Amino acid sequence: MGVRGLTTYIERNKEKYLRNHRLRDTHLVIDGNSLCAQLYKYQSKCNDVFGGDYDKFARCIEHFFTTLRQCNITAIVILDGGYETRKLKTVNSRLKNKLKIIRNYGPICADAATVFPLFLREAFKDTLLKLNVSTVRCDYEADLDIACVARKLRCPVLSYDSDFYIFDVQYIPFTTLDHHVTKLSDSSGSKYCICCKIYEVHRFLRNCGLDKTHLPLMATMLGNDYIKKGVFRKFYNQIKLPKRNGCRSGQYRSIIAVIEWLKSETFDSAVRKILGRLKRRQRFRVAKKIVQVTEGYVCEYSELFEYLGLKQISETKMQEKLQINAEDIQSEAESTDDNNSVNSESDNGTNSEECVSEADDVASDCSDESSVDHINSDWFKRNFRTGNFPTLYIDVLTLNMCIYTPQVEDTTNLYTLEISLPVLRAICKILLQDASVNFAYLARNERSRIKKYNLQVSDLDLPKLSQLEGLSVDKSLEVLYLVLELTGEDIQKIEQLPTKWRLYFMSLVYWTRKSVLPKVTYAHVCATVLCLININIIDLNVPCVRTKTTFLKKYETQLKTLSHQTKKVQPDNVAAINELIQTVDTTDCLFFIDSLVANFTMDEKLTANKRLFALHIVDAFAQFQSCLFFVKYLNVLLNAPVENFDICQFYNGTFIYNLYANFEKRSDINSYIELLLKQAPQLLRVFKEIMHVIESLVEVEHVTINKKRRRRRKKDKNATDDKGSDNESEKEETSDTFNDVNNKFSILSTEN
Repeated sequence: MGVRGLTTYIERNKEKYLRNHRLRDTHLVIDGNSLCAQLYKYQSKCNDVFGGDYDKFARCIEHFFTTLRQCNITAIVILDGGYETRKLKTVNSRLKNKLKIIRNYGPICADAATVFPLFLREAFKDTLLKLNVSTVRCDYEADLDIACVARKLRCPVLSYDSDFYIFDVQYIPFTTLDHHVTKLSDSSGSKYCICCKIYEVHRFLRNCGLDKTHLPLMATMLGNDYIKKGVFRKFYNQIKLPKRNGCRSGQYRSIIAVIEWLKSETFDSAVRKILGRLKRRQRFRVAKKIVQVTEGYVCEYSELFEYLGLKQISETKMQEKLQINAEDIQSEAESTDDNNSVNSESDNGTNSEECVSEADDVASDCSDESSVDHINSDWFKRNFRTGNFPTLYIDVLTLNMCIYTPQVEDTTNLYTLEISLPVLRAICKILLQDASVNFAYLARNERSRIKKYNLQVSDLDLPKLSQLEGLSVDKSLEVLYLVLELTGEDIQKIEQLPTKWRLYFMSLVYWTRKSVLPKVTYAHVCATVLCLININIIDLNVPCVRTKTTFLKKYETQLKTLSHQTKKVQPDNVAAINELIQTVDTTDCLFFIDSLVANFTMDEKLTANKRLFALHIVDAFAQFQSCLFFVKYLNVLLNAPVENFDICQFYNGTFIYNLYANFEKRSDINSYIELLLKQAPQLLRVFKEIMHVIESLVEVEHVTINKKRRRRRKKDKNATDDKGSDNESEKEETSDTFNDVNNKFSILSTEN
């Protein structure tokens, strides 16, 4: 939810509220969505402008959890679920802000803002499962469940959310956490720890002179995503705010004022006085909202206990007290003299109409949320809460809506979701089970604004949600192929590829066939395949290297030695791609890296000249990511009849962008790639075999460059005749030299 301004207030007074802590030998409950965002933004050093360097992000995640294990810390990651109805206004506002950034986004301004890539949370979740980190997903927002689990295990919470200053838990703000281990000289437990600062609610209460029951009410009055601070405007008109000192914001002063006011109030008396400033018709609804939020902050039970192997515990006395008093608070609020409220309004010159509007906004947000529990499928609930199913499914089931996050894309072109709509329509039909249900999705329109589009579900013959658990693999495959429009002949060709690559290439085929603008070309496919080879083959044979400087520092001597050795090429009768991959050795990998590793780094010229950034390249691959996204989700829904891909093992946006930008300038891409990989013959053969399979599935256009002729000055005829004989002899001498068609300077002689 987030309490407005509380993080700033605590940080400015950290000497009073935070203490130094050595984190080790404990459970640690982690706010998954918060950690995901913090690691990507501050630790991964990914290039946002190219659509996501997912392999780099995965290594950052692995490093973080390896550090935790080194200190004997058992991590439990809890992820957010679907969007709640009452939070749609906030979601819509965030989408608009992101779209504003995307309109003018590029390498020049990349440091000023972060644009999260489409697969960010999916990459994070897949990496956690790969690392065997205990991971669960909430139905909706995870804050309450995180607090419940932490209280049950009596362990800290790691997040960067001001709500955890209110929950009665030990809280470690992510920004206070060291990202390296500290060795301990004398220790009975782990020899290593992570230094951080920890917040404990009793320190806050002691310094402020408050009671625990005041905390959730304070959070409510200060405003969050579910109840706006403006609802309590008349209350704030009755209390005295401290004077401005330095650069104190209005919210900072409000926090101080609320703390001071609560010192002399009980929970019940405080609520009565707050409600007394509202009109009678508003009070019941606002009181209900206050009780909802308050009970959430002291909740002791979570649906996730079952999936974490934890037993349910009884609610605390404080929670029981608040539940008992809730009815009294609401009934007394209704009986309060309405004239008192009116007088307060007139005395302070506050517009009553404005306050009514704000209270009505709260009332519209107070509707009870439907949860996963109403879905009559234990199979679905288990898969969703254990993280196997994405949040999209809950949005479709409870909101009849898909909320699509804009990518870095060409905003003058169609939104990138458009190419994937047939797949989304199929997913919706399977989940909703009723073709007459009105379904919508949020996406960018032609004016670069967020728009709600209506969408009819697919007219294909598809199974229902209730039938999915018992669906056979053959039937699931049949449905997948039907939606992706793949024939039996197509499948036979795709089956020549390694098993874990097949769904990725099905998505690539779908993208190639459906693309309109920009149209997928041979250069797009080549860049994608070479990236796949690097991450899926090279990184498994040679320790991961992503900069030319690091590579040469480590392998330059070895490369010089290998370059003088004769390379034994495997016989051509080895045709299967799986078999060819097994023939790749370290030598092939080193020469491959030497030729292509520079493509993992952004060209510095792009940060100096805005016109050099080619948005059409990013837009094409953004459409590819959209296809990958929804094809993967369809496959998951059908019980994964085809092995799912982990995007971190296939996609690096910077590498793909640089390669395509290079290929786009070449008149003969194949000759150029052969030149690059001439010292890595087995990898060149792997590349050619993969491209042969793709070209047998789709027709990809080979774009040739129309080179402009330079105007030449007319030379003096006599001078030309004098040198004629010399030129002829030079032509004879250089006639046997190699001419690289991709290099316009290769025909020039280097001899003096």
